[in-house]
Amino acid sequence: RKQAIEKERTRIATDMHDDFGASLSRIKFLSEKLQIGNPDAESNHKDLEKISVYSDEMAEKMGEIVWALNKRYDSTGDLLSFCRAYASEYLADKPIQLHFHETTIPEMQLNGEIRRNIFLVMKEALHNIVQHAGATQIWLDIRFDGDLQMIIRDDGTGFDPEHVRPFSNGLSNMKKRIEDIGGTISFETNPGTCITVRVNPGIRQNTYTSS
Repeated sequence: RKQAIEKERTRIATDMHDDFGASLSRIKFLSEKLQIGNPDAESNHKDLEKISVYSDEMAEKMGEIVWALNKRYDSTGDLLSFCRAYASEYLADKPIQLHFHETTIPEMQLNGEIRRNIFLVMKEALHNIVQHAGATQIWLDIRFDGDLQMIIRDDGTGFDPEHVRPFSNGLSNMKKRIEDIGGTISFETNPGTCITVRVNPGIRQNTYTSS
């Protein structure tokens, strides 16, 4: 247990260093550039927009870290609510229609690592669809049959997993995240892409007693 806690602390420290460090460095550079002064008003406006974007990204990442660490949210219900809210907000200003469907999911405990990795795989999948698929619709389906399943499907152009872009780590990162929590992930294209995540929570369903 102590090793698991230490591993989680190291991961969080690394994430905060990588994510926040990079964003803060960019904000610092742009702020210094504005302080020096630039007669080009349009350039100044673009720099201010970038600072706003980087600040929003940091706030979003901080919210994700806090959510993943807070044991209050260690349940299937909170995972589904967080994923639904993120997907809806992320796609709200994009020309893609989201179809969210879930079967009856029992309220079960999920530790922070499982919740976080499933969420980050969904986040990466949505980003890839928006950036590369040319899709107009996304279906996000949550099921439970002893395993928790998340199925993300789109009507885009699809891709060949054997011929992804050089230096593209998205798919390998998604695969590693799910393998790290003892699950499986598959990618299919026909012609759009279908990503299926399957994870066994491994913890018995909560039981509630009245006092």
